[in-house]
Amino acid sequence: MSDPAPVPALKARLCVMMFLQFFIWGAWYTMVGQYLSKIGMPESIGWVYTVGPIAAIIAPLFLGMIADRLFASQKVLAVLMLVGGVAMLLAPGIAQSCADNWAATKAGWEAQGLVVSDQIGNGFFIFPPVIADHLPFVGILFVHMLCYMPTLALTLLLAIVLSVVATSAVTFRAAVRPVADEIHLVMRHLAVQVAHRSDAGTPNAELEAALHLRVEPLATAPAAWSDAVLDGRRLKIPEQLGRGVAVETAEGWLLVRRREIPVRSGLLAVALAVLVVVLAFASLSIARRVLGPLYAVDGALERVAAGELEHRLPTEGPPELRRLATTFNRMADQVSALLEAEKQTLATISHEIRTPLTRLRLQVELMRRDGADPGRLDRVERDAGVLDTLIEEALQISRLRAN
Repeated sequence: MSDPAPVPALKARLCVMMFLQFFIWGAWYTMVGQYLSKIGMPESIGWVYTVGPIAAIIAPLFLGMIADRLFASQKVLAVLMLVGGVAMLLAPGIAQSCADNWAATKAGWEAQGLVVSDQIGNGFFIFPPVIADHLPFVGILFVHMLCYMPTLALTLLLAIVLSVVATSAVTFRAAVRPVADEIHLVMRHLAVQVAHRSDAGTPNAELEAALHLRVEPLATAPAAWSDAVLDGRRLKIPEQLGRGVAVETAEGWLLVRRREIPVRSGLLAVALAVLVVVLAFASLSIARRVLGPLYAVDGALERVAAGELEHRLPTEGPPELRRLATTFNRMADQVSALLEAEKQTLATISHEIRTPLTRLRLQVELMRRDGADPGRLDRVERDAGVLDTLIEEALQISRLRAN
């Protein structure tokens, strides 16, 4: 693996890139209000500071997809910077032209006796008023911000990616490379040992069984591998660790590499299936334990809604469930007490009203015998009948609720 660029130089380049990124913005953004007031266009200060947020909302919708899917981020960044730079170079000239046109327009209004503030209005919603003479300048700034806003994310993305790459390179050099070098050294010593035993007449199969290695004869030495010498033996070393080491013997070249551990796919599939089943049962058990109390509360609510006012939840389990059960039971007690009080009230009212109603009917009969006006007495009797019917309905409702 080739070493990457030096990390300090990369950090310096990233720092310069991020400095220039925000320098471009701050170079004009903080002073544009004073500039517009100086050239006679203070009415457009609001729009100048509005196009930036609008561009920040609109630009990622298409530029982000283009940068992520079609082109490299650094190329998109370069194009956006160039287009935005051209727009910013044109902005002063366009601003001066807009200021001249705006001054001529205001002079014409004043010559006609018109008030400038009445002509431009108060804008709409949260936006400043739109002035036709200022639109070219606002438009060129909007183009610049459309190009600039995506570069904030792109530069940040490049900085993060390059930082990760640099950190990975440092980690590789500090931790992985020494381990790889040590493994290479061990493989070289094993290759030399294999060469000595092979020259002594030990078959390759016996060497593989004794050293747990793969020993394969080669027709020629790998030309692309680097040369090395260890204990008087010529070696060929590859750049990739897993490709082994070639060693020269009296009978030719041998390739020495680690033996691959066979993977039993059937056993692995069975183990994964067992793991999935165990996880499924564990998930169901946990879900049942968590949702069981909720199902109990739901069932209790349905039973109470169906009229079983005496049903109560057991106050057991974690503190939260005990508090919930206590609250539910207290609510059920209060509902039962209210319904019982309503039933008693209806029964009492029906009884207390029926007694004077009976006395009223008796008085009507006595007055009828004494020769009172029959028409008036008939009306009183009909009203008494209506009251009696209402009382009977109230008693029936009370009996139905009791049942």
